[in-house]
Amino acid sequence: MPSLTEPEPSSQTRGVRLRETAQVNVPLNARPNDVVQGNLAGCPIVAMLVALAHTRTARLNAMLGAPQAGDVFSKRRRDRIYTFWTRFYYDVTFPGRATATRISGVLYHQDRNVVYARLPGGAGWPSLLEKAYAVWRGGNSYDRLDLRSTRNVPDGGDVVCDLAGRHDMADISGSHLYTNVDCTNRTSASDRALRNADILAMAGRASRRPTIAASRSVNPGHGIVANHAYAVLGRNRGNLRLRNPHGGAGANVTISRANFMTAFQAVWQAY
Repeated sequence: MPSLTEPEPSSQTRGVRLRETAQVNVPLNARPNDVVQGNLAGCPIVAMLVALAHTRTARLNAMLGAPQAGDVFSKRRRDRIYTFWTRFYYDVTFPGRATATRISGVLYHQDRNVVYARLPGGAGWPSLLEKAYAVWRGGNSYDRLDLRSTRNVPDGGDVVCDLAGRHDMADISGSHLYTNVDCTNRTSASDRALRNADILAMAGRASRRPTIAASRSVNPGHGIVANHAYAVLGRNRGNLRLRNPHGGAGANVTISRANFMTAFQAVWQAY
């Protein structure tokens, strides 16, 4: 009978409570517009989930195991009295990890709304994968994924390594292109000056290789949210197609290469 300690909520959210959610069945019918970020400033994670839903649904299915039937007792780390009981759990296996991360099917809610990553209609596969990432990489805390906290939060490169593996990285601010970055020691097979054509080439490959981009921290302009990660979905001639993981109206963005270069500081593209 599994006994689990629920990840602590972000210090930036108040008045949350755990609620059981409906089972999420695998295989998933995942799509980019499934992902809504929620009240957690962990945009590289949700942007990467968007990119994986766009390019590699099989990878998502390999990570999220089917719900396992069985009584599960779970509790919060700081709550020694209240114990939550649920009837199923999930084993989530992140790429390159031999050990699965086990989570219950309960999630944090405020007024019956899912607090963190979710589907447009509520709880779903993004909620569970983000929760498992909070357990594993966040040390069993959402706070360690929240950019508003004082924690050392995973950046775009960390997230791409964790969820996809080796990758190319375009450092727009530093005008460098690093190819075939090894996640073990963060060394690259080659390092050369970034060319204008490189960004369009990466956008052209984004329909088959998961790709995310980080905007500049101050005044990126062109309708782009500052200090935020977007999924890159592809290319339309000289323009890049992006998706903001905040979701909702206006989440799909088309931006010229020139404007992208001024609004964004880095791009990561998995192999």
